[in-house]
Amino acid sequence: MIDPAATPVVILCGGKGVFLDGSAARLAKGLVPVLGTPILVHLMKHFCAHGARRFILCCGYEIEGFRKLLTSLGEARDNHFVLRTAGLDGIAEIADTGLDTATGDRVRLVAPMLAGCSRFWLTYSDTLCPVDLSKLMAEHDSRGRIATCLGVRLPTRFRILGIRRGESLVRGFASRPVIQNDLINGGFYILQSEILGPRYLGNPDLHVLEEGVLETLAADGELAVHPFEGPWQYLDCERDLGPLARLAALLPQGDR
Repeated sequence: MIDPAATPVVILCGGKGVFLDGSAARLAKGLVPVLGTPILVHLMKHFCAHGARRFILCCGYEIEGFRKLLTSLGEARDNHFVLRTAGLDGIAEIADTGLDTATGDRVRLVAPMLAGCSRFWLTYSDTLCPVDLSKLMAEHDSRGRIATCLGVRLPTRFRILGIRRGESLVRGFASRPVIQNDLINGGFYILQSEILGPRYLGNPDLHVLEEGVLETLAADGELAVHPFEGPWQYLDCERDLGPLARLAALLPQGDR
């Protein structure tokens, strides 16, 4: 069994951010505070609780904000940061992957930093989910595929009208304010190093991870899914902060 500490966590942090609180400036999503702590920190603590000890941040927009955050969590050594705060124990590295770089290209740019690693985690800085990462990794290892992604239920925001077929009279509403749809890609991946090869991320014609790369993996029978029926949320707008706060409260913090 591979030591979880030997499996780096690559985090996509380079997006253009989000507008919050009527501000005219965008804030990088990973830096948005949830329960007083940036989303990125909640995410890193979650991985640390499951044995991760090395993080690679693919940054672009507001890269200095990420440097400042990591400096506050430990000791800065150029683009390397020794994490020394409650719930965080390990090393973080920042890679400047550009402002307008596609997700697949961002991972391709940090491939040299993954040399010697048989597998790695990949996720986004704006998504929280209390999934058991150790279980996800074990399931991935047992299947022998190149990639495993988390499958979650996307909550819709609207209640369903109770209307019988052929009628126009509303007889009630769905018993729950949220209904569940089919599984979607939850944005947590465990990947074998083969994904960096010429057919996948090493293919210069495949720029977007979520389109060409994952689609090619699926066509090759190399993309498995780990279904998760629990809560999941990403940050897209201000109203997502409430669900994110409820999820953050479920994650390990190390300082409680």
